[in-house]
Amino acid sequence: MRLKIARLTVFDILLIVIVFFAVLPLIYPKLISMIGNYVIWYVLFASAWVLITFSTRPAYFLFPTKFRLVVFIVIALIILVPFLAQNIVLMRRFISLSSILMFFLFYDFNKSTSRQHITKYILLLIIPFVLLTSIETLIALERNAFISRAIKSSGERTLDILSQGIGGYDFIYSLVIVVPLLISRTLEVGFIRKPFKGLLCITLLTLMTAVILKSNYFTALVMMIVGVIIIAFKHVQTSKLKSIYIPLLFFSSVVGITTFSGITLWAPEILGVIETIFGSSLTGERLTILIEYLAYGNDLSAITTREGVLLQGVVNSFSYFPFGLIFSQESDRFYQIITHHSFIFDTLSILGWLGGLFIYCIFLPLISRLRRGQKFEALSVLVPFIIVSINNNLSYLIGFTTFFVVLYILDTKTLNNE
Repeated sequence: MRLKIARLTVFDILLIVIVFFAVLPLIYPKLISMIGNYVIWYVLFASAWVLITFSTRPAYFLFPTKFRLVVFIVIALIILVPFLAQNIVLMRRFISLSSILMFFLFYDFNKSTSRQHITKYILLLIIPFVLLTSIETLIALERNAFISRAIKSSGERTLDILSQGIGGYDFIYSLVIVVPLLISRTLEVGFIRKPFKGLLCITLLTLMTAVILKSNYFTALVMMIVGVIIIAFKHVQTSKLKSIYIPLLFFSSVVGITTFSGITLWAPEILGVIETIFGSSLTGERLTILIEYLAYGNDLSAITTREGVLLQGVVNSFSYFPFGLIFSQESDRFYQIITHHSFIFDTLSILGWLGGLFIYCIFLPLISRLRRGQKFEALSVLVPFIIVSINNNLSYLIGFTTFFVVLYILDTKTLNNE
């Protein structure tokens, strides 16, 4: 493979080193077990990035675009508000969430100052570690289907698992976000002209898909399926396949209707396939509940009740405290309901209108790219990202993947034209 090597300045090298080492522990979990407190690690490298970029390119900060100015203000406020409320737990949490917008700034700075080669070098450096962590995680999941779910935010058990190089939920969901784009790029690679790129794409795609299927995260499986379907629509509409688009859509509809109408007859076989692929994992259990609901009308509440409780919690808290629970004297009775596994619901409840502005800033970079040439690819990321934001907490790695890696892929030419 022949790479176009851009000449690097000392400034470029510094930025590559800072961003690479800021995210490396997220991608290669063994380092997390060594450094212990990632929050301090992240704050140090993020501060170094701000110091160096401001000292060399102050115009980026002093004369920002309107959206960039809003991002600066929101980052400052979501860290400052928990500090003023003297809530250390929430301060740590929102430092983590503020990293999502910081990773956007890491990318946006490179793009705005014509330094996309820096972004490319960083991605090339992290690919080997993604491969390594994927392999080690897959091997561990073969032995214990619940090993990734056992990784929590802290604790000796968590550090022990991370020391084995096993990725947790943030690693799994980050793979899910990338897989649809990787499928699209794999289909576009000229395998004869660029065999190495083609082989690399297929290797990454195979490993990532295997890890997701074995990971025991039902939401991750749903996200991947949705993203892949969106990408499939994109490639069906290419010039070579447009002529079969209507027949294919008709055929798919017939197959879908036939499948659902005959699901009662085929339910035992479908359940057998689920058992073979997923075993006794949580994903297998939820798929079984879904199939039994479609086939026999069984109760579906086991996989739908939680979202209803979360939504009711955010509605109640937002109606009582529109400026956020964080300053409320009665917050304790709401925290036990809302501060669990939903970025959107929790953020709205805790920060009120500020949380709404924060969510707006996070979603806008993806939404704005729907109007550009890569609308299907942007949608294949946006829809799964909405799903994970509703059903789970966002994390450092999900933020880096979505607002650094994905934005680079969406904003650059396809691999065939690079």
